[in-house]
Amino acid sequence: MNWISFRTLSAIAFLFTIQCGGDLEVGSQEFCPDYDAIDDVCLSGAFNGLEDTQELQIQFEMPPAQGPSTWKQWNHYIYFEKPITVGFLVRWSRDATLDERTELRKDLSCEFRIEHPETGKGINGHLEGKRLEENGLWCFDYLGTLLGELQKEEGILNNKPESSYFPVELTLSVESSKKHLRREVTRRILVNWR
Repeated sequence: MNWISFRTLSAIAFLFTIQCGGDLEVGSQEFCPDYDAIDDVCLSGAFNGLEDTQELQIQFEMPPAQGPSTWKQWNHYIYFEKPITVGFLVRWSRDATLDERTELRKDLSCEFRIEHPETGKGINGHLEGKRLEENGLWCFDYLGTLLGELQKEEGILNNKPESSYFPVELTLSVESSKKHLRREVTRRILVNWR
């Protein structure tokens, strides 16, 4: 009888391990400006050139001469009137359990660094949004907010917007006490007015 109990327990433990799929790992990662959780798909939003490139471009319809007269107004415009988001999607190797998501919610943080290669100025901070799903984590923020913070540091918020200001370099990261869950992605952002 002890042998059968041990065999039964071993089979249950084996099935439990298969069902859980082992430790939670990162299955994939991508720069993801907008995420549709229902269809589990990344949307490019305002960006062109999202696929496998380090450089992202925004074709902006309103030339600076016809639009906002300061960077502060332009950043306000791309936050409220024509929202442009940036984001980072990390998919798990398997669905996270409710207990794992509860633990991850406390442990994971979404951070950014935006810098201007020409001026050498840059800032770090936390991204505004963090959406934890069974299948992954999406971190996001508004480009207007991040640019506004950088331009405030540079002292140019009240300057006239110029397309020659770009590119800027943006790094989005997921930080964790568990080293195997830490990830980051860096992109150069260009804006072309038409």
